[in-house]
Amino acid sequence: MFCAISGEVPHEPVVSKKTGYIYEKSLITKYIEAEGKCPITGEELDLSDLIDVKTQPLVKPKPTPATSIPGLLVSLQNEWDSMMLESFTLKKHLQAVRQELSQALYQHEAACRVIARLIKERDEARAALASVESAAVSVPEGPKMEVEESKISDEMLSKMTRRAKESFKTRPKRVIPSDLATSEDISKWSLQSTYSAHKTAHPRVNALRISAVSPDLVLSGGDDGQVLLYDASAQRVERRFEGHAKPVSSALLVESGSARVVVSGSLDRTVRVWSGEERPTILRAHSEEVTGLALQPTGEFFVSCGRDGLWAFYDLAAARLVQTVRSEKSALETAEFHPDGLILATGTREGVVQVWDMKTQSCVASFGEAGEPARAVQAVAFSENGYTMASGGEDGKVRVWDLRNGECVKEWEVGSAVRALQFDFAGCYLGVGSDAVSVWESKAWTKVWECAEDADGYHCLAFGDKAKYLLAGCGNRSVARFSL
Repeated sequence: MFCAISGEVPHEPVVSKKTGYIYEKSLITKYIEAEGKCPITGEELDLSDLIDVKTQPLVKPKPTPATSIPGLLVSLQNEWDSMMLESFTLKKHLQAVRQELSQALYQHEAACRVIARLIKERDEARAALASVESAAVSVPEGPKMEVEESKISDEMLSKMTRRAKESFKTRPKRVIPSDLATSEDISKWSLQSTYSAHKTAHPRVNALRISAVSPDLVLSGGDDGQVLLYDASAQRVERRFEGHAKPVSSALLVESGSARVVVSGSLDRTVRVWSGEERPTILRAHSEEVTGLALQPTGEFFVSCGRDGLWAFYDLAAARLVQTVRSEKSALETAEFHPDGLILATGTREGVVQVWDMKTQSCVASFGEAGEPARAVQAVAFSENGYTMASGGEDGKVRVWDLRNGECVKEWEVGSAVRALQFDFAGCYLGVGSDAVSVWESKAWTKVWECAEDADGYHCLAFGDKAKYLLAGCGNRSVARFSL
């Protein structure tokens, strides 16, 4: 007969009528007074639940002082009882902690397995969606130009030709406005104001357009996938165009009277046409990222280009794809129409500017020499004089081309990748956006003004009326206004 706590033969054995365990009376009494329950089963236990076990009575000596050996033995016995209780409690708690830890580890392992399975299912779903979208917008492959079955109609070509003839006739009669900003005025420009309407998580502004009807209205597209129409006079966003899943790379603002149409191209491979308050029409002509948009001078058609090597021609009023043309180059980074509208320029990843004849949809000229991918042409701009074209790219160089003979008449470095080029309407000044923003006079190609203020780069530019001011879309989500 042994004590369930100490494992020794008890001197005063008692048995619990609830659990049936035998204890040393002194040990179980102290434990019940401290815990109020059975040390083995954890059941509620009271001193009244203990029954003395009768054994052969022993004659015990009378208590002696602590100074005697018997007294010391009693003291040591009490100390030993306390140690046994403490040791038993610690062992019990240790066992409970081990069980809890084991359960927590099993739960953690199960959670990790569930998370891994969900991540795998998510990745498989994304891959399946991407393959479905790619199949839906895939185009024929080939090293040379390939054209879809639908073509630009004779009626469309007639409209573009008529507009080109009108432009050609009126160009020699154009007079530079007397109140056009002078080089001296521009040299005194400074940062006058900024506004930040795009989301902070994706800050870069990639596209800018100033309304020709209401110059206070500015259209901007950013890395947050939104296109915003901002009223500078009221300092508020008039409308947000949302829907793109990835950054907006380019945007167009087309106005005719009170009618307003917004076109946006995005790295999500779609082009969206927003007309009035209606939901946008989504056009899927590209299998890769859409990198540029260009409005045909008639205002009735526009073009998109993408990294799949395609440029696509659209009917704006019908919001439909008319024709796609494949470039021999691997990827197109930008596109721009000549002021007459019968020539389209595209900048390629290989560093070449291709010039396309809209009548035949064929590449009729190339400017520049193909190089490494780092020389990609990211910006192209035409002057209103009709024979000057500027290009710039990742090599940090701006090149000015004479379209009459195909020669590069001027070249200079700006110290960082060229992200934006923009002529003013009179063709007297060229704006250059890179890590800094600068304006160059187009006669001698001399720099008249520069702002190197850190704005995480200048990615798009727009001259105001008569070159009185310049708007720049920055990498820090702001649109900056420079003027006197």
